[in-house]
Amino acid sequence: MFRYLVLFFFLFPWNAFGQCMPEDLFNGKATVEIPKPKGFFVGTPKPSPELIEEAKSLAKLNALKMYVSKCLKEDRTKMDRYLSVSDKIKSQIDLIVNIEREKQSQNKDERTLNVHVRASVNSTAFDSIIIGQNKSARSSGSSGKKLRMVSFFIARKA
Repeated sequence: MFRYLVLFFFLFPWNAFGQCMPEDLFNGKATVEIPKPKGFFVGTPKPSPELIEEAKSLAKLNALKMYVSKCLKEDRTKMDRYLSVSDKIKSQIDLIVNIEREKQSQNKDERTLNVHVRASVNSTAFDSIIIGQNKSARSSGSSGKKLRMVSFFIARKA
């Protein structure tokens, strides 16, 4: 029996332990209230295209949060970098998160628009935004190193 358990653990896919694959999809959900039309209007209000885009972007943000909670929970340095540049990532959400499937539903009684998305996250774009923020901090340190090497070179020539 023990042999079977050991064999099972070696054959069990290791990506089930928190590693993320590029083809993984993440769920995102957003609910936005549809404003009541002005004036005399009878019937159900229709959501505007701007309201639909707002709901999609909120659903993308929720899908990104699912990605972060699954893929970055063990990597503390990457998580800290993400938290420091989260505003920049939120502004570029359309580059990072790609919608694979989308479902919209409208609740007539509560006047709300519900958007459910299944999205993939472009991990290379996500990582480049996180690492790109820290390059400016590293460049000042490397320029100090270069100046020190130049001073050593000049001192040796003298």
